[in-house]
Amino acid sequence: MTFTTKKIKAIDAIEEAHKIAFAPFVFQTVIALRDLGIMDLIFNNRKQGGLSDKEISKELNLSHYGVKVLLEMAESSAVVKRDDLNRYHLTTIGYFLTYNETVKVNINFTQDVCYKGLFHLTDAIRTGKPEGLKELGNWATIYEGLSQLTPEAQQSWFEFDHHYSDDIFN
Repeated sequence: MTFTTKKIKAIDAIEEAHKIAFAPFVFQTVIALRDLGIMDLIFNNRKQGGLSDKEISKELNLSHYGVKVLLEMAESSAVVKRDDLNRYHLTTIGYFLTYNETVKVNINFTQDVCYKGLFHLTDAIRTGKPEGLKELGNWATIYEGLSQLTPEAQQSWFEFDHHYSDDIFN
């Protein structure tokens, strides 16, 4: 038996396994950082040397504890970095998570259309049916319910669809 994947040390493999185990936490952290305005605030203050967690919580009128928890999770995933003065900065990953159009479309589609439904993935594989669709509505296919999706889900669906299909027809 031949494997085509590159060899990985056990210590690196377990680190990657932990990343997968906590991926939903990281994803939701990024959503919260974005939606609460933390990513933009950090980026907009980059030339001033970044911001501390206390400055961020004060500026956005958010719980200091909550901001600190989000930033620590984001730091552990290399979305932000903290300097020697305990001021936060976006990493290149954080920048692309916040400002890259394709990443934005993918994040919004995942969050608004797919995330809750993914809980039902195992059942969908077993039955061969879109079991997670019930999280959005009671339809046999998503296409039947597009006009009934929430405004956020509709926007995310169409932005995703147009982003990936518009260039095909040029």
